[in-house]
Amino acid sequence: KPDDIIVLYTDGLIENINRHNEFFSVQDLMKIISENYFVQLPELTGKIMDKLMEHKENQLFTDDITVFSGRFL
Repeated sequence: KPDDIIVLYTDGLIENINRHNEFFSVQDLMKIISENYFVQLPELTGKIMDKLMEHKENQLFTDDITVFSGRFL
């Protein structure tokens, strides 16, 4: 439908583990998307990465990460 969002990502996003051995999950990602549905797409991607950094407590990433978002017209 028009205005629907698609978010593509590599496994490095949802397989990131913090020092408490907790994954950054698909549910975490879905929550960010639903809370920021009407922001501009670059801002949405930034919010996803900000939450991931918060989850990782600014530790180094152990896998590569790619996130792409788009909106249907």
